[in-house]
Amino acid sequence: MGKLHELTATEKGVIIGCRLSGKSIREIAVITGHPKSTVGNIVKRYEKEGHVNNQSREGRPQLMNERDKRRLVRVVVQNRHKSFSQIAAAYNEEAIIENNLGIICKYMKSLENEYCWELILVDDGSTDNTGGIADKFSKNCDNIKIIHQTQLPS
Repeated sequence: MGKLHELTATEKGVIIGCRLSGKSIREIAVITGHPKSTVGNIVKRYEKEGHVNNQSREGRPQLMNERDKRRLVRVVVQNRHKSFSQIAAAYNEEAIIENNLGIICKYMKSLENEYCWELILVDDGSTDNTGGIADKFSKNCDNIKIIHQTQLPS
């Protein structure tokens, strides 16, 4: 079984050096201990692009970018004397609900002096831990209300 990590620049250089010295892909795979497919992909990229550098990656996206923050502030300031209530249904959202509620609490709490807001979350009989996570947030954030239903009407 092959290695489960990205090759270093040195390892890629060894592969290209062997190829330039006339070795076959199979011979290079035996010498370096890397799978033939990996060696073949490195050689193919070198022959096509002239280098073996990896493409840069952006990484994990921000939870809320600067533009979104400015827009939220603008809406809040424009409507600072109004209240804001949102009703949302949640069914088996365990994977994302903690992150989403955390973002809402963090940014809305920072604007709480200027804006009255409330989130009513209806747990629609989730079979995972959606209700438990939501309850945890409602205890820490007074603006979040949780309603547990066995199933919403269709």
